Amino acid sequence: MLVIKWMNKVRTRISWKMFMLFASVILLFTVLVYVMLILFLPQFYYNYKMKQISNYANNVVKTGETGDLEKVEKALNEFMKNTNTLPILADSNGNLVYIPNVNITTAKLGTPTIINGTETEDNQTTIKHNEAVASKSTSFSIDGQIYKLIYTINIQKINDISMALLQFAPYFVLFALILSLFTAYFFSRIMVKPLLRMNKVASKIAHLNFTEVLPVISNDEIGQLSGNLNEMAINLERTMLELNEVNEKLKKEIEKERQLEEMRKSFVTAISHELKSPLAAVMGQIEAMYYNIAPYDNYPKYLQESYQILEKMSQMIQEMLSVSKVDQTNYMAEKTTFSLTAMVENIINSKKTVPNRMTQEIIFQMKEDVTITANHAFTEKAIENIIENALNYSKKGFAILVTIRKQEQSFYFSVHNKSTSIPTEELGKLFSPFYRLEKSGNKKTGGNGLGLFIVAKFLDIQSIKYKLINEDDGLTFQMWK
Repeated sequence: MLVIKWMNKVRTRISWKMFMLFASVILLFTVLVYVMLILFLPQFYYNYKMKQISNYANNVVKTGETGDLEKVEKALNEFMKNTNTLPILADSNGNLVYIPNVNITTAKLGTPTIINGTETEDNQTTIKHNEAVASKSTSFSIDGQIYKLIYTINIQKINDISMALLQFAPYFVLFALILSLFTAYFFSRIMVKPLLRMNKVASKIAHLNFTEVLPVISNDEIGQLSGNLNEMAINLERTMLELNEVNEKLKKEIEKERQLEEMRKSFVTAISHELKSPLAAVMGQIEAMYYNIAPYDNYPKYLQESYQILEKMSQMIQEMLSVSKVDQTNYMAEKTTFSLTAMVENIINSKKTVPNRMTQEIIFQMKEDVTITANHAFTEKAIENIIENALNYSKKGFAILVTIRKQEQSFYFSVHNKSTSIPTEELGKLFSPFYRLEKSGNKKTGGNGLGLFIVAKFLDIQSIKYKLINEDDGLTFQMWK
């Protein structure tokens, strides 16, 4: 079970894979090198030693060509020192001339001679493969006299070297295993550490967490990959923010569209209800007049009432058409710059010419000309409804106060009229369609409930702020931006 768990860990962790790969490669390489030493080192050593001895022997012969016996002796000393081989110089008669570090008395080569405990014999030049060479001789001339160079070669058998390497093999393999494990561990840690860090950051990026940044500490592929991951995280974060902004806008648009759809449904329902009653009343009066049913046989009186009802219906339809313009008109394309002061003044003057408004006083307070950029038609209709609403509900004998002034880089507009206060909980409801404080439904005293709704509709689309507040002596409608 433990072995299976370990195998699964090796298969799923790149650090373990790298460790096993490096350890195996290092161990295999080390063992192969050792096998090559066992197979080729003895023969290589044999060839190297034979070549070295031969070179020094040739050097002695070459030195002899100079005719200087002292130089030859120095060459023989170098021969012995560097090759660990004993060279002997004899003349043509077999007399020993010079042996390094040995005092020589006259001797013949034909008989065995003991020098420092070493026995030398002539003609021992047999060389067998994988065995030591006993002795070897070379003749050369010094000033016309023939000399013979005899040297004994001391090389261990090749099999001895191979056996020594084989006996040392278990210790070498153990050392190679430990070395490969440690080397593979540290090397895999160094190689895998940046990859693990990248994997951690990439995992966070996959979960849309862009807070961590990879350090770029080199210019190689690892450093380039780290830089690319950082750049990808920045681009993804920017894209996500843009998508979130678009998504929020889309949600708002969908919510706005849903609200508009709900408002359209409720508006159509309210319109149907508002038009049904007066239309039924007119149809009933006309039908009664058609059949001369008393008291509707008094045509002048009830025709006038029917006309007034139809006139109210026509006004209501015009108001509803005004509301529909909000959805049909491209507000941004129809924004213009105009004088708000002149617009308000024209509306006030037009109201004063209406016969039933001539007795009501409107005081227009202004300190300077105010210019704004907005939809001219929407703004004009909103202000007209505000002033008309104030005239309808103002107490008789009291003036309506209209104020306009500049406010920082925008404007402030208000209409104040003397009237009874409205319950606080009712103030916000007044901007709903067909909502009236007059619960009886009497159109003569309560209106049709569309005036302030249109005002709110036209101001909301232009992002113009407004509110209706109770004052000590009446109501004030405020509008600003």
